[in-house]
Amino acid sequence: MTYKRIRSLSRGIGVLQHLNAVGSATAAEIARDMRLPRPTVYRILDVLVDQRLIYQSPSQKSVYRVTGNVRRLSAGLMEEDWSAAAAVLAEYSNVLLWPMDLAVYEDGAMTVLESTRGSTAFSAGFGWAGRQRPVLSSALGRAFLAFAGEVDRQAFVDAHWSNSMSEEVAVSLEAAMSVVKSEGYAVFEDHEHSAPGELALPIRKAGVFVASLGLSWDRRIIDTATFVARKLGDLDRVRGMLESQFVRFE
Repeated sequence: MTYKRIRSLSRGIGVLQHLNAVGSATAAEIARDMRLPRPTVYRILDVLVDQRLIYQSPSQKSVYRVTGNVRRLSAGLMEEDWSAAAAVLAEYSNVLLWPMDLAVYEDGAMTVLESTRGSTAFSAGFGWAGRQRPVLSSALGRAFLAFAGEVDRQAFVDAHWSNSMSEEVAVSLEAAMSVVKSEGYAVFEDHEHSAPGELALPIRKAGVFVASLGLSWDRRIIDTATFVARKLGDLDRVRGMLESQFVRFE
């Protein structure tokens, strides 16, 4: 019994590694490439889907891809990273003054892991630790998506466009991401509500972009151009401190 369980685990890891290497594949292709019985492959795929390590493409139901969770198994933010991040954000909260958020991409949205809301001199909108933020209508999401690897970007596209993305949408998305990449940071201004603005930078660990760091402010007090000019350098220093702390746990 123990041997069978270990063999099943080994096969599951093998399928996951294969999908991670090829990018996407059908069950039939996996069975052929790995020389496994197709019923065995389907059982393995069902378990991996349940664990949110892979998913079926909404536009191609027979095609499986790995999720961003697979990247985070090797390069993502672990519990030690969260503790280090909380300490860094607390240390710099009196320097930045406005609330900072550290978020990761998860299940089609940005999940805030750590936040200085409640401990900063100033307050601004958006959310607290544990809250989810939309990808395209947040600087946190735009900063992450612009620099994310192909796996995370494809997962986002598949999650939001169950059918194939139109050429117009694809061009618009690529243009928006190109602006963020060229500037190195993302800005989001909530035009439905006059106050909140957000500035964000991507965060890298082990050479992989795994999170983003955001700084929110009240646009009724400081305009966007002035805020970016004043705070971008400070936010970049906090990012550097976070990334240097993450190196300790690689």
